[in-house]
Amino acid sequence: MEPHLAPRIQRDGGDPFDPIREVCDGPGYAIDSATTSEVDDAIGLEVDPATGAEVFTVYVSDATVYCPFDSALEQVTARLLTTTTYLPEGVFFMLPKPIVEAATLREDRPCRTFNIRFQVHPATGELHRYSVHVGWLRRLRRITYDQVQALLTPDGAGGAPPPPAWLQPQDAQRIKRIHEVARLRFAARMRRSDAGGRAVEANLPEPLIRVAGTRVVSVADQILSTQDARLAVAELMIAANEVCSRVGQAHGIALPYRGTRSLSTDHQVAKYFAEPQGVATAASLDRGTRFMAEAIVRTVRRLSAVTRAIYHHAPLHHAGLDTTFYTHSTSPLRRYADMLVHHQLKVLLWAQHKSAPGGRRHTAVSMSDGGSARPPPLFALPPIAEHTMASLCQMISNKQQQSSLLQDSSSRFWILRFMSDLLARDPRRRFVCLVGDTRRVAAAPAYRPAAAAPVDGLLAALQPPRGDAAAAAAEAPAAPCAYVSDLYLPELQFTHTVPHHNAEVRVGALVDCEVTAVLPTQGLLEMRVVAVRRGIDERQGERLWMGSAVSVLDA
Repeated sequence: MEPHLAPRIQRDGGDPFDPIREVCDGPGYAIDSATTSEVDDAIGLEVDPATGAEVFTVYVSDATVYCPFDSALEQVTARLLTTTTYLPEGVFFMLPKPIVEAATLREDRPCRTFNIRFQVHPATGELHRYSVHVGWLRRLRRITYDQVQALLTPDGAGGAPPPPAWLQPQDAQRIKRIHEVARLRFAARMRRSDAGGRAVEANLPEPLIRVAGTRVVSVADQILSTQDARLAVAELMIAANEVCSRVGQAHGIALPYRGTRSLSTDHQVAKYFAEPQGVATAASLDRGTRFMAEAIVRTVRRLSAVTRAIYHHAPLHHAGLDTTFYTHSTSPLRRYADMLVHHQLKVLLWAQHKSAPGGRRHTAVSMSDGGSARPPPLFALPPIAEHTMASLCQMISNKQQQSSLLQDSSSRFWILRFMSDLLARDPRRRFVCLVGDTRRVAAAPAYRPAAAAPVDGLLAALQPPRGDAAAAAAEAPAAPCAYVSDLYLPELQFTHTVPHHNAEVRVGALVDCEVTAVLPTQGLLEMRVVAVRRGIDERQGERLWMGSAVSVLDA
């Protein structure tokens, strides 16, 4: 690491790109969780003095300064791991910690950045006048999702954290405007997706699980209670990624473009899935309302109808975003693909600089720039060949899928372990659940085996011996359940499917469930509905679940 750290941290001019970096006063707003240690992106908003147009800049850590492509350091770190893995047990970084600390955006010093600049059409939300640069960011301002959420929704921010000390009225105005434009972009994307029946409209729950040794300390919501703040960040990052993809495609550059595989026959079946004959969807408590749990369940179903996203050296369609202009560029400290995008576009930037009349100091690459798809080699920084990029994309896709499956499996284990610990302290504990969907399946032969009360062979083997009467009752065939419901458990940020006989379990209702079996190491959970809370629905019961956090200590 030493050759890549010392000269670049100590003084200006340590990086060959420093002569063409633009100096940006900012401020750039880094919106992250309070526990985030590595800051790799920030959002800035300025007004063009010549035209009066709003100009957005996404400042991204220029990580390739500290971990150059094809260096020995890169080969044994970023290329080997390809992604940072976040597990409840801890964070396993893609890059060595000293490199992360050197490259992270900081408030106390100017930072080298890869800048993505664009304007947003006020009516359509489309991007125009976009470009990429390298630069210095002089002023970074850190703010948490909770603080931004309180700023955006002050009326519902009971117990919200205080704003940062640096926040001035103009800062608040810029952050609110960033959110307004993000909503505009999101609404435009939803309109396009709705036309094709592919809209993904809800933030899926993602629990924040805190683990101490082998014990779960707490499970808390980190998405739904700050969804406005997260929307502001997500949509601007999607816009920045679109810019990089458009610039790369305009100049014929091989990048790790992000998209989904073409739908196979099986996925076509999933896309046009219809319930088996005899299944009837139960009516909602209020047909005029889209309940949150209902939106979550519908989003999960739509996502199950598309293939997992991959990287490819040539552009391909992204079904979830409904675009062919997408890549990853805003998180180079935790994704190797972003580092590859930066490398390729920086090579293009240098080619533009060398070909500019008189050698412009500040260089940008945009749609209007000419540029060569194969710039001349410079200080041992050639472009990545297409065949090499193709191999790297396949490797990154495979390793990212493995990491994603590991994270999902780990989260499920710890959530079930947490549930098991709660039940050990209170065996009669019930969980409040929100109903996202209910189907009547009594007349559906295809559902009868699945809807029957399960008798798990593994659970039966683990049970202590019982008397003859109890054993006979346990072995008696269970009557098939008349309904199947998809439930959301706010306490655990978790969805689960439960068969039952209760006709009052309808979309929007709050129900009490008890656990009949839980085996964390097997990923097994069985629950049953024991009561429906009458006279109250998801809207009136918001205080019971919004922003809920449960800890073993509280329990």
